[in-house]
Amino acid sequence: MVISSLCENFGDDVIPDNVADGSNFKAVKTLSQMNDKCAVPVYNVYASCLWLKRFGLAEDYARIIIYHGDSMKYTLNDDDEVLVDIRELDHRAKRGVYLMRIGKHVYIKRLKYDIMAEGYEVISDNREEYSSFIVNEEKLKEFAVIGKVVTTVMKAVI
Repeated sequence: MVISSLCENFGDDVIPDNVADGSNFKAVKTLSQMNDKCAVPVYNVYASCLWLKRFGLAEDYARIIIYHGDSMKYTLNDDDEVLVDIRELDHRAKRGVYLMRIGKHVYIKRLKYDIMAEGYEVISDNREEYSSFIVNEEKLKEFAVIGKVVTTVMKAVI
């Protein structure tokens, strides 16, 4: 990912000394130079691959999704970036936080398979504001698990 390609090159004089030659890092803008896009220095381009390996993932099936909303409050904040494993599951989704589609809407919610209801209980962590519900029977035709949320990548501080 060449983040610096989003910005103008401001010359070699702004490249920190501890950035290795051959890096995809080009320049840094100060706050006074920022428009709507700026360079974010990436000092270790191998860190992200090592990070994926830490969670048993490969880039082919790892995705970063930005979460919006407050239904998962206490677990996720609005604008948190989460790492999602999009491999197809060999089994029904077990307890955990998942990226899913119901109809044309996409959600990040807790899922729990309910044997008695023959469907999934969809649970928001912000239970004061959002009730859980069951997806079964006809609604299962519109339901798909896209992936399992593995961890937050960048946590919004509120």
